[in-house]
Amino acid sequence: MPFSIDRTLHDRPLGFVAAFPPAGAAREPLLGWIGVARHAADRPGAAAAAMLPAVPARSPVNGFAAAQLHRSSATLRGVAFVAAGIDAPACGALAARAAAPVGVGFEQIACVPLGPAGTAGDKETPAPWLAAADAPRLGQLPEALRLRGEPVAAATTRGIVEGQLVSIWALATGRLPPRGRGALRITLLTDAWLASATLDQLLHDAVAPVVAQVAGVAAPLADDGLLALASGVAGAATLSPDSLGFDALRVATAALTQALTRDLLARALAPAEARLVQISVVGARDAAQAIAEAEALAAANDLAERLAADRSVRRSKDGRQLALAVDLRCGTGQATRWTAVSSGAGAHERV
Repeated sequence: MPFSIDRTLHDRPLGFVAAFPPAGAAREPLLGWIGVARHAADRPGAAAAAMLPAVPARSPVNGFAAAQLHRSSATLRGVAFVAAGIDAPACGALAARAAAPVGVGFEQIACVPLGPAGTAGDKETPAPWLAAADAPRLGQLPEALRLRGEPVAAATTRGIVEGQLVSIWALATGRLPPRGRGALRITLLTDAWLASATLDQLLHDAVAPVVAQVAGVAAPLADDGLLALASGVAGAATLSPDSLGFDALRVATAALTQALTRDLLARALAPAEARLVQISVVGARDAAQAIAEAEALAAANDLAERLAADRSVRRSKDGRQLALAVDLRCGTGQATRWTAVSSGAGAHERV
């Protein structure tokens, strides 16, 4: 069964629960919580991995560096999403507070930034809604974020991996170029049984390279982050990183990430309709020059006019995707960047 992308979020991965503050609740710095559920099929080995902006150095892969989330040797139980402005001590206090109602240890909760800057507020205020976590509420996260006015893209995919049905649920938030540059956050949940190092590799191989092709995010903001959680429910054994099953999962994850980032780019121009633009630069002296040229073209104020005037621009059958290729003719370096323009731009047909 090939993997297919579903934007209705019907096929959520097994083994996760979620909770969010009730509507009308007082300002609460803990915006949401996703955890690994305990059930008969649960196994030790649920893992978490994250890629966060490297500080101060820049990683060669889109400026993100691998960063293991704080967890114990036991099964990781939850990730709390907190306001971006909360500092590390406040995150620790919130993690301790979140752990008690759901019956896990403090070291099994990790806090990651999500949402607008805020303050920790009263750290002693109880959060009883955490105890009411239930699986169906996971699907409410995209809508909860939309209500805060932040562009949101969400989708799932599922397929057979080494004889087991595996699902991946993904959420992307942020206001990407060309409309603005807000923090980009991508959260992946999967029920595949992956060791932590393998989950790290999945982020490196399938998520970061796709994110790197979005124009304007080559130098991540402090609140950018890529996060993955694996519950380990699906599969008869841990998935080896050199297996055909992992290859299938990697390809599916890359396709899902690609769909999310392009959807998010289109939403950056809402309410106007958007056209996605693929800018390919070849023949550069090296990769660095190709990347610089592609980024400059994507950020140019006259990009829409160039697309309309350049008769070599190619377009998809539905007219929603444009492709601009530039050959610098001075080497073998190449790079690709994606951006978006309003639907009224670049409408020139290829001849």
